[in-house]
Parts: sequence; structure tokens; C-alpha cells
Amino acid sequence: MDEDSLTQEGFQQAGKMHCWEYMQCGHEKDASCPAVVYRAGRMCWLVSGTLCRGNTPVIISRKHKDCRGCDFFVYSAED
Repeated sequence: MDEDSLTQEGFQQAGKMHCWEYMQCGHEKDASCPAVVYRAGRMCWLVSGTLCRGNTPVIISRKHKDCRGCDFFVYSAED
């Protein structure tokens, strides 16, 4: 099994999408978002500096409030 297959298996749970797929932000193409860099597309709310809803990094102290109103966060919580 190649490295890409391992990555896809490890981070696709119950057929759910990564945040960058759900939000269609395009950051997976250039790895400009820490959620992509750390392969945390299924739990991006735990990563500081993510580029949520645009290109402004969201610091961890604001994430709690911001993420609760995020459609992807709600989608992910449906597990």
C-alpha cells in the first residue's frame, strides 16, 4: 500500500469528508492551511491557524466560538 492510500484510509472515517473538501476552499492544493499540513481535515477545530471561511488564520482562542457556528463542525459531529 502506498503512502497516499494510508493517508486516505487514516483520515476518512465513516465516509465523511475533510474540511477542505466540504468547504471547497482549495487549500489542499497548496497546503497553505495547517489543517492540511497536519492532516487534520476531520478535526480542524483542534488546529490553530486554520484558514476557515477565507484566508485569515483563526487562532485557537477564537476557534471555540467560530467553530460552533461552522457547518463543517456540525456535519462532523453527526458521527
